[in-house]
Amino acid sequence: MDKEILKEALQIDYRLRSTFFYRKLHELGFNSFLAEIKKLIELSDNFSWEARSNWGISETAWSILEQSNIPKIAVFSHPRVLQEQPKLSAYYRSVAVLPQKAAKKLAFSSVDSVEGGKGKLSQDKALLLCQIYNSYSSLIIENTNEYSHTDIQALMYASAGAQINGSWLNKIGEEAELLTRRILLRPLLEKKQIVAAILKDGSSRLDTEYLEDLLDKVNLLSGVRLNNQTSILFSSEPDISLLNFSGELVAIIEVKGGKDTAGALERYGAAKKSFEEARRINSKVITIFLASCITDEVYRRLSNDEVVNHTYDLTQIVTSEQTRHDFASDVLKLIEINIAIADEIQYTDSSLIQKKK
Repeated sequence: MDKEILKEALQIDYRLRSTFFYRKLHELGFNSFLAEIKKLIELSDNFSWEARSNWGISETAWSILEQSNIPKIAVFSHPRVLQEQPKLSAYYRSVAVLPQKAAKKLAFSSVDSVEGGKGKLSQDKALLLCQIYNSYSSLIIENTNEYSHTDIQALMYASAGAQINGSWLNKIGEEAELLTRRILLRPLLEKKQIVAAILKDGSSRLDTEYLEDLLDKVNLLSGVRLNNQTSILFSSEPDISLLNFSGELVAIIEVKGGKDTAGALERYGAAKKSFEEARRINSKVITIFLASCITDEVYRRLSNDEVVNHTYDLTQIVTSEQTRHDFASDVLKLIEINIAIADEIQYTDSSLIQKKK
């Protein structure tokens, strides 16, 4: 049975991986880099390359680009550009097929902060990055028979994929949690139940335009306020909390998206610890365990664990639209929200592998 469990866990892992990659391409700026480079190309005459030999650019690579009519600024980084637009470090680094981890070791440790838009580049640091990126790009150009615009984009996205994949290995659980947030928020948005978004910085947003795009901002949220005077909060331990009109904790959800069977017991133990702490504060709180890899041993323990009220199969929730509706409906009823639509959706308990009364 464990083999089938692992197969199901892998299925959800790759589905979550797809959504993670898509979101990260946008968050890291890769989908906007080409548009920014196009703007720079239009201003090519505004940049001098006289000092290029000091910027890591080989004359051979320069000559090859001239013959191919590829704009130099589309391949080689310019110190002024990096100072003006530090986030483009990620673009030029990727075109040079240099991992961010390598750039941090070869240049300086704050490369990731700069590329994340959290810092500026001094003249000396911009020069250092140019020398590194351009020397790598020069080597690539010198060792190819034909270097084209397609190669530039292919290298950038290949590097982006490697970087995002590295992040993914550490973010499986987080992506599962974000997916769960979206599943709960979607019907609330459709029914116009959300009156305010609470952000991680402590502020709140009430404007309709912001709330309409809330599904794309779930990673920025610490919770939402609903028009029936209840709230849903996002944090860690527990991942999701449901509060009633008086601020009392009604239910908590722990989301565990790991795929390895070896860590299944550990993930169950972490969720149980969170549930026990919540029960210490409120003995009546309803506990919900959402996991993608539930082995025979974990299932046996869950069956006899009075601390865990409900267990849902995350794999089924991800793969079945019907099951997503079921899960959201079951959970939101705990704060007196009924999202079921008569004669339109027939709710079942297919997502539930174990439900205790």
